[in-house]
Amino acid sequence: MKRKYFLAIVPVALFAVIPLLTTLHRSCFRGTAVEPLPEVPEESVMTMGSDDAGYVITLLFDYQCSHCRTLHQMLPKVVEMSGGDIAFRLCPTPLSTRCNPYIPLADMDPFEGSCELARTALAVWYSAPERFPEFDDWMFSGQDMTGWHPRPVAEAQAYAGELLAASSQDLTDAMNNPMISDAIALHTELLGRTSAGNAGGIPRLIFGQRWLVPKADDAESLLSDIVSQLIGKE
Repeated sequence: MKRKYFLAIVPVALFAVIPLLTTLHRSCFRGTAVEPLPEVPEESVMTMGSDDAGYVITLLFDYQCSHCRTLHQMLPKVVEMSGGDIAFRLCPTPLSTRCNPYIPLADMDPFEGSCELARTALAVWYSAPERFPEFDDWMFSGQDMTGWHPRPVAEAQAYAGELLAASSQDLTDAMNNPMISDAIALHTELLGRTSAGNAGGIPRLIFGQRWLVPKADDAESLLSDIVSQLIGKE
């Protein structure tokens, strides 16, 4: 059974809005992989939008990344503006050296805890997929007078435990699912194989062999970048 993140879609054809977006282009990192990239199975992670969308885009992100949070908030609007032609596969991709072999070792790990946060999110997805959208939104929500701060691991796991308990699941058992390690290995491999020189970073969008690190300020400019630079429609 396909698992989806259902959204109310405004029936507007994707390419009907392209002329309105031509002035919204932003510079961004992009490239094309030399060798074929592995695909992310639709049951492996949550799809925001429909699995039957014409353009299902892989999104690599880290729950401790502020730029990822900004982009996450744009995704529902992009799906809506595309009339359902675009969907996103949400792939937690920790930037910590503890579980990402493509991140150079350093004296300090600025993304310490990202591995545990990604594992916790995937544990929720595999054990209670109906609870994942709530968990995913919560992970990127919340801020104080100084701005947004990533959720601490203990806090994230406590909340995940509550969500799973409501679905008669246990977090400890869920965290032991071997599919979690397989998913993180796939996501980090995609990051490593779509990195070229200094043109890297996340959040990262992948469609086919093309990849894009957007620099959009809003959903309109993000859709423009996706259409013109990722899926290749001028």
